[in-house]
Amino acid sequence: MDLDSDNKSSDDELELIQFCSFYPQILNPEPSHYNHPKSDDWVRNVLFNYDETRFRRTLRMNKTTFFALVNQIKKHSIFYSNSNNLQTNVEIQLAMTLFRLGAPSTIWNVSMLFGIAKGTLYLFMDRVISAIRFLKSQYVQWPSGDYKKNT
Repeated sequence: MDLDSDNKSSDDELELIQFCSFYPQILNPEPSHYNHPKSDDWVRNVLFNYDETRFRRTLRMNKTTFFALVNQIKKHSIFYSNSNNLQTNVEIQLAMTLFRLGAPSTIWNVSMLFGIAKGTLYLFMDRVISAIRFLKSQYVQWPSGDYKKNT
């Protein structure tokens, strides 16, 4: 039995295994936009520490109103699921939605600032808008009766 041929055979097998494990990545690489580094440092450590003026400029709403709205929408079933993965806090989902709706920013800029993928931002916006629309019957009503006569 030749030791050199056994070592050569082992090396060839190892090289083949390495190539086979890498080959699918060559054929079907992940798009580069999935691989960008993300950080939610700004939203977790800066945004909610802004003074009232800067907070209002950023989210177009004062802190008191923001947290009152959070308390209203967080009860909506859309923020609960049977998944083992916890959803992002409603506060953060609302902040992202308000920032996107109130600022002339691209989806890309918002997703980078908040440290999330663009698709996640769309999901958060859909949830928040659905929860707010659910509250419309409590806050938006057609005038009727005496109120209608006086206006």
